[in-house]
Amino acid sequence: MTTLAACASPRGEYPSLAIRDGERMGGSAESAPPAPPAPRQPLSTDIDTRVKQLRELGKANHQEFADVEARAARLVSAARGTPITSKANASAQIALAELQSAHDATLAVLAELDVLLAEATIADALMQDIAEARNELAAITSDELARLAKLGGNLSNR
Repeated sequence: MTTLAACASPRGEYPSLAIRDGERMGGSAESAPPAPPAPRQPLSTDIDTRVKQLRELGKANHQEFADVEARAARLVSAARGTPITSKANASAQIALAELQSAHDATLAVLAELDVLLAEATIADALMQDIAEARNELAAITSDELARLAKLGGNLSNR
């Protein structure tokens, strides 16, 4: 019982649990609007031009990846064997995140090319469907025209 008595102290010596001025929230609960994305040159609607632009953008993104990779490699090498809480390890982790971001930019260009390829494939498939439907209807109209001529030929013109 003596150990519990040591934990007790006279009433009134405890600090208040009320909110202090420094603990009061200020501002609003609304988050700041996100920063606008970097301006991007609009891609051409001409497919050939657009593919060329995407190819160039992909190569430029890859060059940026290579530049970031060289820096990341140096930082990872310097951080090898250091504790996870070290500044060198943190710098290496940040460099790897930048490298992943550079890769994602190239991957986004690849995704746009995939969409173009899918659209072209669909368009080509639709063109074939349209051509087949047109040929079928052309044969039907030719048959109708022949039947009409035959029936018209059975009528006497006299």
